[in-house]
Amino acid sequence: MSEDNGNKDDKQTAAKPSNLIYGLEDRPPFIVLVLLGFQHISVLSPGIIIVVMIASIAKLSSEEAGDLIRLSMLAMGIVAILQGLKRRGVGSGYLCPGVCGPAYIGASIAACKAGGIALLCSMLTVVGFIEIFLSRIITRLKAIFPVYIIGLVVLMVGFEAVLVSVPRFLGQHSPNHFIRNESLAVSLISISAMLIPTVWSKGKLRLYSILIGLITGYAASITLGILGGDAAAVIERESWFALPRPGHFGWSFNLAYVIPFVIAALSSTLKGVGDLTMCQKINDANWKEPDMKPISQGILAYGIGNLTASFMGGLGMSSSSSNVGLSLSLCATSRVILFALGIEMIIMAFIPKVAAIFVVMPEPVMGACLVYASSYMIVAGFQLLCAKPIGVVETFVLGISLCFSLSVDLVPQLYAGIPAWMEPLFQSSLTLATILAVGLNLLFTLISSAGKKERL
Repeated sequence: MSEDNGNKDDKQTAAKPSNLIYGLEDRPPFIVLVLLGFQHISVLSPGIIIVVMIASIAKLSSEEAGDLIRLSMLAMGIVAILQGLKRRGVGSGYLCPGVCGPAYIGASIAACKAGGIALLCSMLTVVGFIEIFLSRIITRLKAIFPVYIIGLVVLMVGFEAVLVSVPRFLGQHSPNHFIRNESLAVSLISISAMLIPTVWSKGKLRLYSILIGLITGYAASITLGILGGDAAAVIERESWFALPRPGHFGWSFNLAYVIPFVIAALSSTLKGVGDLTMCQKINDANWKEPDMKPISQGILAYGIGNLTASFMGGLGMSSSSSNVGLSLSLCATSRVILFALGIEMIIMAFIPKVAAIFVVMPEPVMGACLVYASSYMIVAGFQLLCAKPIGVVETFVLGISLCFSLSVDLVPQLYAGIPAWMEPLFQSSLTLATILAVGLNLLFTLISSAGKKERL
């Protein structure tokens, strides 16, 4: 009873941080909403690139690849709206949209190689139901998700983003690819255009930091020859209007791929817990610990979104950490932005020519956007880790998890000979860190509980 009262007190003393221009329940003007929505879509654009990559692996025709992109955008738009609703137990009410992100890349590639998009769609049904189930019990599992583990997850999200953002920032497509001066110049121009209003502007100009960086980056890319005729041709050949074709990829279930997608769903859920916790922290100057009810509702929205993607023919979605970082950097965390983002994304799903502008985004510009947003996530992870004193148990949980998870990226050849069923655990440093941290924390908790019972 006392715990419930404590939670109520925390909610009553929730205070809008002074650095926010538009807080959680504020309503920005219409034009501001539209522009903020497009900025968040620009940060979601790497998810669209992932869809393009999966379409290539599945050997889809250009028409089918276009369908997959539009259906995935449609699903992302629906999830954004669900996340903002906060009604009837669905939606966290925090600015944390879903994206076709890295959590499902490994499992999706394996499924596409074995059975195409049809197999991937059927596996997303498993993902959706698992996330829905976890959302129903997650409030009872608070002991498994202490703040320091959530901080580790947020930190690893930032670290994992380095693998995507820095090579794009430097214009390196492979280890043997030399850094092009033009690419580096575009990256530096883009991130400078974002940082100047963020650091030195005291007014609402900060709200448009990403948009200013995007416009400047595209202009620099055209001037320096990075964005040329090929990109214009891609945009030109797309139509102004096209109806997506939901469900035409079909289904093809294979029991052998359940385990990889179950592991991916668990990792994605824990990542969602970390991102939504971060949302709570940046929206409450008096934040002390996670409120699991809105987190549960947020995970439910992602689960429904993955079921929607399964039935329509999109890719798996998880919470977008970059958008959480972006909302903090723009000082605008209003949940109303989710509706603008969702509606704009759905409209773009029916206008291929507009969507193509994001698809052809130059990699240096994309890298600058990701470095900008990821910086906030890395620092936020450290802040959550240090929110409470680190004891001996926490030291070993964090230390062991970091040692082995970072080795996945630093020395990947170490795990070349692992059994096939374990491969999904080692395809992502985030996945391994999450599994190890939760498992070790649970193990130490059980040992400690057993010791106390023996002493009694």
